[in-house]
Amino acid sequence: MRLTGKERILLYLLEVSRLDEGIEVPPELTQEGVAWGATLNRRHLPQYIHPLLREGLVRERRAHVRGIRQRRKVYGLTQSGKLAALHLRNRVLGETITIRKGGAIRDVKLSDLLKNSAGAASLLGLVRATLHGGPVDIDEVFEASRSGLADFSHEAPPVERFVGREEELWRILDDLEATPIVVVTGVAGIGKSALGAMVCSSLRGKRSLFWRRIRTWDTAMDLAMRLAGFLRAQGRTVLYGYLSASGPKELGRIEELLLADLAQARSVLVFDDVHTANDDAIRFMSLLCQVLTLQKASCGLFLSRTVPSFYSRRDVEVERSVAEVPLAGLDSKDVQTLLRDAGLPASLVPTLSALSGGSPLFLKVLSRAKVREDVKASWRTVETYIAEEIESGLSNTEQRCLQVASLYELPVPAEGILLGAKRGIGVLVGLEKKGLLDRIGADRFVLHDFLRTYFQNGLTSTQRRKLVHQVVPWLLDEAEGILKKGLPSEANPFVYWPHLIDYEHREVIQKAISLVENAIILDTVPGRRAFSYDRLARLRYAIGDISGGNEADRTALRFATDDASRIRIHKRLADHSQDPEEAERHIEAGLELLPNGPSLDAGELLVLRAELAISKDNFEKAWEEVDLVASWRPGLPANHVLFGYLSLVTGALLIQDERHRDLPIAEAELRKALKILGAAKETYDIAWVYLNLAEATLLMGRPEDALTHLDQLLAAIHAAADPHAQAVVLCLKGRCLSEWLGEYQAAERHYLEAETLAGLFELPWKSYIRALLASVYEHEARYPEARESLASFLREYRFAESTFREARVTGLAWMARLCLLCHDVEAAEEYLREAVAAGPKKGSAAAMGAVAWAEGMLLSRRGDVAHADARFQIALKHLEPPGSICAYAHAPALDRSLRSKGHLLLDYGRFLASIGEPARADEILGQARETFRAYGMKAMEREGAQVHESLAPQRERRFAP
Repeated sequence: MRLTGKERILLYLLEVSRLDEGIEVPPELTQEGVAWGATLNRRHLPQYIHPLLREGLVRERRAHVRGIRQRRKVYGLTQSGKLAALHLRNRVLGETITIRKGGAIRDVKLSDLLKNSAGAASLLGLVRATLHGGPVDIDEVFEASRSGLADFSHEAPPVERFVGREEELWRILDDLEATPIVVVTGVAGIGKSALGAMVCSSLRGKRSLFWRRIRTWDTAMDLAMRLAGFLRAQGRTVLYGYLSASGPKELGRIEELLLADLAQARSVLVFDDVHTANDDAIRFMSLLCQVLTLQKASCGLFLSRTVPSFYSRRDVEVERSVAEVPLAGLDSKDVQTLLRDAGLPASLVPTLSALSGGSPLFLKVLSRAKVREDVKASWRTVETYIAEEIESGLSNTEQRCLQVASLYELPVPAEGILLGAKRGIGVLVGLEKKGLLDRIGADRFVLHDFLRTYFQNGLTSTQRRKLVHQVVPWLLDEAEGILKKGLPSEANPFVYWPHLIDYEHREVIQKAISLVENAIILDTVPGRRAFSYDRLARLRYAIGDISGGNEADRTALRFATDDASRIRIHKRLADHSQDPEEAERHIEAGLELLPNGPSLDAGELLVLRAELAISKDNFEKAWEEVDLVASWRPGLPANHVLFGYLSLVTGALLIQDERHRDLPIAEAELRKALKILGAAKETYDIAWVYLNLAEATLLMGRPEDALTHLDQLLAAIHAAADPHAQAVVLCLKGRCLSEWLGEYQAAERHYLEAETLAGLFELPWKSYIRALLASVYEHEARYPEARESLASFLREYRFAESTFREARVTGLAWMARLCLLCHDVEAAEEYLREAVAAGPKKGSAAAMGAVAWAEGMLLSRRGDVAHADARFQIALKHLEPPGSICAYAHAPALDRSLRSKGHLLLDYGRFLASIGEPARADEILGQARETFRAYGMKAMEREGAQVHESLAPQRERRFAP
């Protein structure tokens, strides 16, 4: 295998693409970095990089480079470049190389080698190793690749001195190598976090590290998103792709994708303060433990005061999948060593050692203090020592800072603790030196959870109320400040309503969520608490945590003190509820709070009800609501966002309700929606406007305009880095190119791009793209390829028991027809038998029509003309005209426009022509052309015309004198 310099550059830039973000970038993206990564001489780099720039595959810009004073040229992949690199990567994975391992030499496929390496090597590392020729020493490659690790352990507490616990440390390190799950338990202050931090220090540079301190408000989605960001930094993007997509998320799907990512990641996942986890977080950790036991590359370390509930004694004693390490106090020898090293008088060391009980936290405080000679026997706990010795020596400002810090459950900057104190950060530095305050990173401080509890419990109700009155506004202001600083205004949930945001923006929003959650825990003012829950709901919806947003909204509803707030919450719950019946209840509850007659709030609730009705195909009810809101328009603000939604829903109705279809008016309504929603920066709804515009223009016979709208849609969702949505739109473009324009090669390219994205992010419907490719190949008379592609779809696609069961029957019947086109009658008969057996008991119209169509073709091949004709006519009764290509925008599946009544009419017309009935054939083919013309399918109309014209000689012979 030999790759060109250009190809190695593409692979390298794909590997480091996650670094090409932000104003400051790492040296890996400079000319020197690219030359090294692609194994090229720096002087020769321009001859390879310039053609890639001209082809639009690579972009060049000037940026600040970490560690370099001046801005430098840096390089990254364009969207086209990423797709080209992904195609190249897939091709390279199919190559075979010769490796040497343990003295043995053998050939192995690159994809198998990477799969079995448990993340110890990268594809590019293996490619580099082939350049010298000869067998690749695989052990050397694995060792060289270990440096490409991710370190997300910055939340771990700093450890200045580590005395004792060496035995426990080595035991944990050994257990992590042999056991997927290690649990460390012990009382507060016993040193669990410090021990976990030492584990990270021991493994840094050898394994990828993840640290997460569990907070009482963490949801399953919070933890999943944090973990997805960590895995993404290692190039493991399967879970990230799923969480980036809009819509609700399923824990079962998260489990499956997490396994795919972790199985090759060689990561150590550390979770601290597990005892504070709520039920939702426990569900996630239970899921994570299941995943960890199913693979060997990654492992988890859980630190908790109590034994967690997400595993059983069987896991420990029988399955041996969990190792437990209970921590007791340090032994007296280690305690005395630590105290002597801290410079305490030798005469005090034995007494203090006995009094400390081996508590590392107690020892830390003792070692920082100036202990008097008259040691008191009452100092048998950290609490009594702090109360009798520490607090009395603190200034009023220091005491107040510790009291304020006790209210924060997360690290905060100095100003959050000082809250206007005159002495400034010097106070915090002094508390840090006394061992009472921990610094996290360069500028954030936090109290140990034991000390936090101590100082909180010492507050009087009056003191607590006064401090909370200052801390809660600071937390809420800090959340707003983080959003304003870290997000563009159109992605700020407090300014607009963003549904399409990229992963980096989600990180910013998650920081804001932690601040708001901390404020909610402290606050006791009902009105302000309702306001905080309202904000929390918006933040959780914005990152795709639908269930978390629903829960926050339901709680906000309990605390709401005015009808305006209750109406707003009911609207949001109706819009985001995953249960249509619950959504209807919230719409009704919102309307009951409003007076009868026109209002913006009532209009929005009625438009939501119209959307619900459309989802149930209850078009009559939808029109009733839409007409009522439209009648209110003269008395309400003309350009309000309500009328943008109204125009969007009206346009969709005029397309989907075939009894009232009016495509020109639908297009006009959608353009109104685009104008109003565009001005309001409602990005999510704008995407749906473009989708419906594409549908309307397609049905009006303007596929070129539809492609333009799909490109606009793709641009709108590209900024959100949502691979699911991007793959769907690529499929829609392919459908447009194939079925409407007949540009089959272009359609095939779009499908292959979508398939690459779907494969990279493990999208659940990726095998559906094989059915789309089968359609293209059939149009091009590439029947063996069509058959192979459709067989792949039938093997891999997950057919649900209800919704898509008929899709399997349709696919099997289609496969039978392809087999006949390949002259394989025996296989066609087998697929047809399977289709009949797989059909629903009552039989849906689509399934019955597809089977009858295949039976007609089979009987025709056997020469049974009469029965074949009868089966074709039965098929015509059941199959429907082409449907909406946008109907499956959330999860593509077989639908009417792929193999519809129009396609059947073409086959039936050919059959009639073949048996010498040109008059009937002429009539049927005319119907086919009219069907395709009615839906704007120009390519299929042309195909019908060609078949029709081929019958002209037969008609002339039949009617000749």
